[in-house]
Amino acid sequence: MAVWRRERGITTFLGAKKILLVKSVQLQVKSKYDDFILVLTPWRAYVVPAMLPVRVHSSFSFLEVRDIAVREPSVVVIETDTSPYSFRLMSFDDVEQVVIHVTMSLKKVFPDSSPGTLLKNSPPNLYERIRRVTDSLEEMLQSNQGPCGGFSETYAALCDYNGFVFREEVQWDVDNIYHSQDCREFNLLDFSHLESRDVALSVAALSFNLWFTKLSCKDFRLNQEIAEQLLYMLSKSVTLEELALESSGLRCDFAQRMAQALSRHPDSVLHTINLAGNQLEDRGVIAFSRYFEKRPKGLQSLNLARTMLAAKGMSTLCQALAANEAIGASLRHLDLSGNPGSLALEDTTVSMGQRCRGLWGGWCGPGRGAEPSLLQSLQSLLSRCASLTHLSLAATDCSLDTLFGALVRGCCASLVHLDLSKNTYSHR
Repeated sequence: MAVWRRERGITTFLGAKKILLVKSVQLQVKSKYDDFILVLTPWRAYVVPAMLPVRVHSSFSFLEVRDIAVREPSVVVIETDTSPYSFRLMSFDDVEQVVIHVTMSLKKVFPDSSPGTLLKNSPPNLYERIRRVTDSLEEMLQSNQGPCGGFSETYAALCDYNGFVFREEVQWDVDNIYHSQDCREFNLLDFSHLESRDVALSVAALSFNLWFTKLSCKDFRLNQEIAEQLLYMLSKSVTLEELALESSGLRCDFAQRMAQALSRHPDSVLHTINLAGNQLEDRGVIAFSRYFEKRPKGLQSLNLARTMLAAKGMSTLCQALAANEAIGASLRHLDLSGNPGSLALEDTTVSMGQRCRGLWGGWCGPGRGAEPSLLQSLQSLLSRCASLTHLSLAATDCSLDTLFGALVRGCCASLVHLDLSKNTYSHR
């Protein structure tokens, strides 16, 4: 009767939380072990005193778990970000059930992780026994991760970890609409009616998701809370190929931090970047340029239209893109339009002094070691991007007579779309 009352009390106390496993344990408190009940839900463990009335002694999210060690056949130590929990259970079978539940729950959140990494400090024989079980369960989980790569599972875990309310409309949209349409594009506008912290959690849930390959947003201001999760996601995702954050209120500091995040993430497969309509300015674009110059992989599409880009930033960007052979061979879409004055080229007329230097064998252009001019940077870029099919330099004050020469020497053969509107056509 006492056991029934306690279990009923636990169920009532935890309310809507789904209870998956309940075990009698002894928890080490200072130098002795006291009797407790260990209650495991999908994403959290609750430690409840064995005596009535029911109350929570402590709890921890599985996302806090850093290490699991089996010290002896019935003792397991779970190390979390805040404190260790040393549990003595009734049998090794109980230990096995607890360990498997925690590791497999984490596997749902981090699909590319291995449960064995949490168990590295366990005795070899015990580790092997648990590893065999987790490996077989891992194979089953990989073949059936749930709709959209288990997005809703990850989202639920993050809600629990942060103490936020689980928004069922997020789960419903992803599990039903996105999944039924086999949609790999996660559009933040679908969730723009939610509070910013709920949108931020949705973005965070993409960090380790293996289903979605594109994240998009247009005309929706992304505040600092959402921007932070975007940067984290970019530093972790191994499947995101396209990022489109058009007119989203982003500034140069976001571009700088995004460039840093991508430069530290060699496994990123991002090949399409659209940050049009954001005030990145020269500082943000120059930070991106340093990343593009050293990027080991190619880039298929870049859209920096209407980003308040000036001549200095434009020159640096063109130099960086031209210097990277992988980008030169892969870039197909380039949009730098809507940046007035960014391609206002300097006067290319040769002065008398330059002519005189030329008579004595000196070159008439910049001295050795000088920075290439904006004209040279643009010409170098266009002459090396042989695969470019779409180019937009509208409203950049581009000198068209010098541009056409560069196009003839480079990407003219592959170009199918060229937008030079809102530029001045000279008599030449």
